Amino acid sequence: MTMNRPKPDTIPPNLIDEIIDEQRRRWSQGERVLVEAYLQRLPTLAVDPGIILDLIYNEIVLREKAGDRPQQQEYFQRFPHLAGDLTLQFEVDGGLDWQMIADTAPTPESVEAKPTHTPAGATPFPSLHGYNITGIIGRGATGVVYKARQLSQDRSVAVKVVLASVPSQATALAELHAQADKLAALHHPYICPIHEVGIDAGRLFIAQERVETSLARTQAESTVPPRQAAQWIEILASTMHDIHRQGIIHGNLTLANVLVSFNGILKITDIGLARFVNPNTRRGVLGPADDVFSLGAILRAICMQKSTEVPRDLETIYLRCLQPDSAERYDSAAALADDLTAFLMGRPIRARRPGLVQRAVHAIRNWRSSSRNDADDVPQRRHADTMQLIFEIACRLMRCTRRDELLCLLAESSAWLMNAEKVTIFMIDRERSGFWTRMTTSTGVEEMRSPLDAGIPGTVAATKQPLHIADGSGDPRLATKTHNLLALPLLDNNGDVMGVVQTTNKAGGTFSAADVETLTNLLTAAAIAIEHAK
Repeated sequence: MTMNRPKPDTIPPNLIDEIIDEQRRRWSQGERVLVEAYLQRLPTLAVDPGIILDLIYNEIVLREKAGDRPQQQEYFQRFPHLAGDLTLQFEVDGGLDWQMIADTAPTPESVEAKPTHTPAGATPFPSLHGYNITGIIGRGATGVVYKARQLSQDRSVAVKVVLASVPSQATALAELHAQADKLAALHHPYICPIHEVGIDAGRLFIAQERVETSLARTQAESTVPPRQAAQWIEILASTMHDIHRQGIIHGNLTLANVLVSFNGILKITDIGLARFVNPNTRRGVLGPADDVFSLGAILRAICMQKSTEVPRDLETIYLRCLQPDSAERYDSAAALADDLTAFLMGRPIRARRPGLVQRAVHAIRNWRSSSRNDADDVPQRRHADTMQLIFEIACRLMRCTRRDELLCLLAESSAWLMNAEKVTIFMIDRERSGFWTRMTTSTGVEEMRSPLDAGIPGTVAATKQPLHIADGSGDPRLATKTHNLLALPLLDNNGDVMGVVQTTNKAGGTFSAADVETLTNLLTAAAIAIEHAK
């Protein structure tokens, strides 16, 4: 997907740096020139939000040095179309607690302690030998990425300063140097070039080509068609195969570290950095299968956004990548790329969908893992207990071979988990174009039939989205004794609606977001069990 931004040859590469230098000079001379003045003088700049944000941030820094206290609301009013980006920028700027960074360094005595608040006349950015840091691109769990100018080459770069502890910096530096040399030898168009790896003031840093937009941001800003997602992952998989042939594993491939250039070219970054800054990664041995899993996770994340309808073959491809047993995934990133090519060209793919039992085991393993991890945090123990209950119910559902028995158990279990007075399961009868219903009450289980487009079940089946009614009083769709309601779709492996599960009258209050999550997890196992019971 081509980004809606000017191509590099549209704006001279040094122009932004020259304008920023002019901003500083004029403010130092007492001219309080605002960003709007530059946009009026050079309208081309307004095409790119990233350039405007650079100018805004520089203005904020200059105002703070002059003794002003710029406020978010002022900039929201001046640049309403950039409110989201400005919010993020103010949050990042406000979160740079340099004293905290110094305190968490592996060798505190070698790190220059920075003040939590920037004194008047000082720069808000750290000093880095050989670079002029001018702004912030973003901040993640392992470090901060800065906008900078590499003085020796007179070029604009992005510099990632690693804030996470690196046990052996000398070893990490040597290995990253070796990796950078191997990657540079590839001259690969889809790898973000690394210009320098070094240590300054006790901190590992990586200077690379400046690309400020990522797939994470692209996905958040617009709906990506599944075919476009397949094209992207095909490119990334082919690129990762080339990287693997150099003996390098990425180890932390995500939407955030796949960058997108001005002309829409993907650029993989942070290659191999994970094992130096992530303790969990260092304990294990990474291999190509881990990157294949990550590619599948990226594909699934893009495809599942905003209820996009995913082609069956494409879903099969990412399910193959996400198998918990690495031996059941694609045997290489190249094999994944080949299947994506086949999908894009309308040819049969080689991957086969995991069986029903495999999918159930996968879901149950995920729940168990979630329960173990959450149990380490006291506030999350209740959630972990709920997940364990879902696991136990899922095991019981999988042992049911008769559909009637299974639906009765699902209705009873849902009512118990939700603390609801009643649970109604509307199953779709395709032959009669309607619902047939299992309903548990205080006197037993009843069956009835209703039209496919009727009432709340029809709405949920049509939208495939949960429906929560917190206050049922006065709602003509509800019976007079229905105080609150939560209805969720029951989806099969193809994403088609099998039925709708409706819970009503939660005791002691109304349904919460946690209830939606709980019931969704239970229905995932139930759908697998229902297919298995056919």
